Amino acid sequence: MTIRNFKLNQKQFYVITLALIIWLGIRLANAPMERDEGEYAYAGWQILEGKLPYLNFYNMKFPGTYFFYALIFKCFGLSIFAVRVVCLFLNIASSFFIIKIAEKVLGKSVNYLTGGVFLLFCMSFGAQGFIANTEHFVIFFAMLGIWLLKEDMPLAAGINLATACLMKQHGFFYVLLAAFFILISFLQTKNIKKSLISVLSLGLGYAIPFVIFFAYLILNNIVSPFYFFAIEYAAAYSTIAKPTFKYISTYKYLFIDNVLFWIVFWTALWHIIKHKLIIKNIFKYSEENFLLIFLVISFISICPGWYFRPHYFQLIFPVSALIVAYGFKNYDTLISYKNKQFTRNNLLAVALVISIASQLGYFFIKSPNLIIDKLYEGEYFTDFRDVGLFLKDKLKVDDKIGMYGSDPQILFYAQKESASGYMYAYPMVENQPLAEQMMFQYIHEIETVKPEWLVYLTASKGEDNKKNIIHLDTWFESHSQNYYKLSGIFYEDKTRKYRLFWSESKLDTSYHPVVYVYQKR
Repeated sequence: MTIRNFKLNQKQFYVITLALIIWLGIRLANAPMERDEGEYAYAGWQILEGKLPYLNFYNMKFPGTYFFYALIFKCFGLSIFAVRVVCLFLNIASSFFIIKIAEKVLGKSVNYLTGGVFLLFCMSFGAQGFIANTEHFVIFFAMLGIWLLKEDMPLAAGINLATACLMKQHGFFYVLLAAFFILISFLQTKNIKKSLISVLSLGLGYAIPFVIFFAYLILNNIVSPFYFFAIEYAAAYSTIAKPTFKYISTYKYLFIDNVLFWIVFWTALWHIIKHKLIIKNIFKYSEENFLLIFLVISFISICPGWYFRPHYFQLIFPVSALIVAYGFKNYDTLISYKNKQFTRNNLLAVALVISIASQLGYFFIKSPNLIIDKLYEGEYFTDFRDVGLFLKDKLKVDDKIGMYGSDPQILFYAQKESASGYMYAYPMVENQPLAEQMMFQYIHEIETVKPEWLVYLTASKGEDNKKNIIHLDTWFESHSQNYYKLSGIFYEDKTRKYRLFWSESKLDTSYHPVVYVYQKR
């Protein structure tokens, strides 16, 4: 078989990619939860129990993802499998919206190609693709909103763009893309009436979810805690990391998973900047201007906090897929090959094969547990599921847990309420101005509730604010010795890296303790 016969058209490519992604998502849906999923799952479960965000459990994020998890649990039970399968089909729906956007922007010749590339990007190993992170929910509502705006439905577009923001604050930036669309339309048509109606409709639609959300805050008397955690703490958190892009290089493996598609991306982007970018014409509509503005806004959306964690990059994948499609559309201009024997359909087939080959273990071979262990090296996410289930069996139904650590998935697995609203220890030990206040609030809550059990994690407390760490460690040691007895310890088994075993005996210094469990005297 010659290279000329090794080719795919875009519809074949999309169908193969779709089947591959469905297989992958379902295959890995039962993998142990990671830390952020544990937060969303615990919060979603607490909402179903009648608890309130910012009052009974704390975080800086807007609560959209918490309520989405709660909705999934309400429909399908307390199952991370259900959450991940729903998230998988949200990604597939997002690919459909991106296909429709590509159809409007680039034409039908590469619309399905765009959707397939997006699925490969968003479900890739390096981007933590099968994990049900907030970014997947943001993209679903943002792409639906952009498509609806393209279909001249600004009211519905505004509702969905606002919902994207409520999933996570980073989703706010997509409304800027919508505003750019309307501005471009006005400059093209000079139709003031239509543009004004579009702006007002978009604004009204955008306001509706926030009005409902703020009514919820007011009716439940949680405006003040919301402001503290989602506004004040979020602002304080953003000051921790200094503006630098050095973190991006840490995640270069994001691009290795689909290396040939990313080569096309950079080639197409270079072509746009070098040959098509004319600053004075930036507000004249062209597919190149649209792609550049979309890319800039998408990149800005991952910058708040300056951490650039792998799953944050999900937010640039829709526009990245569009730019790859632009590259394939302009293949003859961008790619020079003698006699044009290597067509864009050849390139598409080769790129797909390379993507699958580079992630073969991820797609087909390694078990879900091994995938989690590889994706989060140095963490105990696989074993923390066993810890949580152990606690569920050992504790009474109404027992509460005072946990000092940052793995709320343990609370979800155990189906036990935290004695403190802090799902993470991180806020208390960060170098941010509210950390000390949060630390004393946490201590006060534990001492007031007097939970039946304390759980101390050595692996996920944080390590930035040494003063607070020393204070918390000293307090915890004193409090546990005065009111609790050591019930047992989970140790790391040195013969099986990151595998824990339970011991009810006293501290054994020959093993590394990971989880201490204390019971009230």
